[in-house]
Amino acid sequence: MRYIKLGSRDVSVIGLGAWQIGTRYWGWGTEFGPDNVSALLDAARDAGINLIDTAEIYGQGESELQLGANLPSNDDHFLIASKASPWHLGASSVQRAAARSLQRLQRPSMHLYQVHFPNVVMPLSRTMSGMRNLQREYLVEQVGVSNFSRARWARAERALGALVITNQVDYSLLKPRVFPALEPMLDDGHVMIAYSPMAMGLLSGKYNTEQHPTGARVKLPGFSARNYVNVRRVLEVMEGIAKAHTALVSQIALAWVIAHPNVIAIPGAKSPEQVRQNAEATDIQLSESEMAALDEVSESYKPAVHIPRPFEVAKWVVNRDYRW
Repeated sequence: MRYIKLGSRDVSVIGLGAWQIGTRYWGWGTEFGPDNVSALLDAARDAGINLIDTAEIYGQGESELQLGANLPSNDDHFLIASKASPWHLGASSVQRAAARSLQRLQRPSMHLYQVHFPNVVMPLSRTMSGMRNLQREYLVEQVGVSNFSRARWARAERALGALVITNQVDYSLLKPRVFPALEPMLDDGHVMIAYSPMAMGLLSGKYNTEQHPTGARVKLPGFSARNYVNVRRVLEVMEGIAKAHTALVSQIALAWVIAHPNVIAIPGAKSPEQVRQNAEATDIQLSESEMAALDEVSESYKPAVHIPRPFEVAKWVVNRDYRW
């Protein structure tokens, strides 16, 4: 495992995303459940993964509850990151949200607390006032944001009056523009956390026009038959590189993400084997020519036209200053 600094801590460049824990969208209760959480965490520990990312919204708090039930409060291996929902971003409400998260997690404090999504009607000054109080009370060590443009990230930092050390964004070979947009702000004090680094499984190599994911993902536009033709071009390049490294296609997707400086990937996993496979992506050293080939096909990918969902419209409206 490879590590980078996140504040004062050494953090694995592959973390464990915990959206799937407690969330029916990902097969919770049908494909896996509470009896499997301990094994996932054991596999992560054994692989050297020490960052777990969750949120109060995941499973309506169930993700945090499951982590709390399966991790001792004095566990000093895992660094826990959680997120406040957009409707809990007032000075006092963000503090109450953090307290509820800590109660579910059964921990006295968390390493990283993030704004899950911008709320344009709530001034950043009020949100960051609450974050300052959480830091002052030693309930939160570091503050981060999620789904923020570079400009809004910088404004959040000015409002806090201290480092906002992370910005968690949707980043993969199918969404490559976020890194160059945020790169000017990435340094020893600022890290980008990539969620959906395998594009919700599109880049796992498991799906095609005959094989579809289970659950609600099958309805996502990325998994449509007309879009798969476009994804296929990316997968063909990935498959050739995977063969050269005796690796999985999914591992190439992760290796490309974490080959960029100051970037952490937080793929989810539903089995210990998936956790191990994700962690092993850190052993893959992509050559300059392989990176160039992946960059080229990534930039050429164009998703099939679809009617935006309400969430996508909302994301665009509040992040019009995005540059990707």
